[in-house]
Amino acid sequence: MLNPFLFRINQVYKTISVYFRASCKKHNFEMFRYIGKKFV
Repeated sequence: MLNPFLFRINQVYKTISVYFRASCKKHNFEMFRYIGKKFV
């Protein structure tokens, strides 16, 4: 059986990585729009 503590850490890690990826995607999109506005 998996250690509940390790399981908890794994869940938290998954949540953080998903959130981090989403925020990175959003940030990249904002940067792209900003750069696009500068050049257009």
